[in-house]
Amino acid sequence: MGNLKSLKTAQQLKSSPNNWGGEELFLPLSKLPKTEGLKRDALIPVVNGGITEVTTADDISKMAKGEKGEKGDSAFQVWLEDGNTGTLSDYLFSLKGLPGKDGDDGLSVYDIWLLVGNTGTEADFLASLKGAKGDNAYQVWLAAGNVGTEQDFLFAIAGSSVNVLYPVGIVTWFALCKDPNKLFPGTEWQCLGENLTVRLGKADGSDVMTTGGSDSITLTEDNIPKHGHKFKAKTNEVEFEDVDTEAGGEHDHSYETQRYRGGDGNSSVTDRFYWSSGISSGKKTFRVEAVDGHVHKLKIPKHGHEISGETEAAGGSSKVNIVNSYIKLIGWFRIK
Repeated sequence: MGNLKSLKTAQQLKSSPNNWGGEELFLPLSKLPKTEGLKRDALIPVVNGGITEVTTADDISKMAKGEKGEKGDSAFQVWLEDGNTGTLSDYLFSLKGLPGKDGDDGLSVYDIWLLVGNTGTEADFLASLKGAKGDNAYQVWLAAGNVGTEQDFLFAIAGSSVNVLYPVGIVTWFALCKDPNKLFPGTEWQCLGENLTVRLGKADGSDVMTTGGSDSITLTEDNIPKHGHKFKAKTNEVEFEDVDTEAGGEHDHSYETQRYRGGDGNSSVTDRFYWSSGISSGKKTFRVEAVDGHVHKLKIPKHGHEISGETEAAGGSSKVNIVNSYIKLIGWFRIK
């Protein structure tokens, strides 16, 4: 046995009658007392070189434990140090030994059957494996005190699963024409209806199974923003030829003269003319030559016209289809 080396503890220095002066304590492993079942601070006498000293169970445990050693090489590194070469995979492969020899064939089940005292051929052995015909599951169910038909039996063994998978209130869908009332006897289902779209209800269930909405709507004036339509247009420019007025305007004129005399009795040097249709005292009427009917030429320059205004109301108020692309299924929900 080797010696265990440890620094002296404060307990040892305090309890020792000798002055150890910082020396280290060397104790043979065989001389260390057992510390099992002792308290950590229990005082234990230790004899070292003919001198009895006192230490604790905790100090002895620490001395026996020893110091942590250095990290050793891995098995792969040791394998390389032994002169082997290769990768880690090569090392792992080297751990596999050569295949061993095949063992002797063991006894067959038929041989064992014969050894335990049975006699007969292999066919007899195989026949012995088949026991007497037992009752079917439905008969066992009846023997256990249950009553009912085979359909009742089937539902009895599947009923618990049906209730777990399809509890009351659940909705299920079919892509074929199926009736869950027939598929799951003992349960009651109701069809959701036809040509309806499913919409999620409130989380508290207050509006579940209510219906509403429509596949089409009619827009009214209140459904569209208030607006009008304005337009502005311009006619094409047209080159016009000179235009004659209709013939007309035949007329004539009459006039009359009157001579005035001055205060000295001499004739007036001025004749005044008045339009008149007759002759009056001191006056004389004349008529000018009549003028025939005639026309005038009008020249219209090239021009166009701008037009503006508002359109009249339009629209037929037909319904708008608001149905999205869809696929139809048959829906049922369980009520009992």
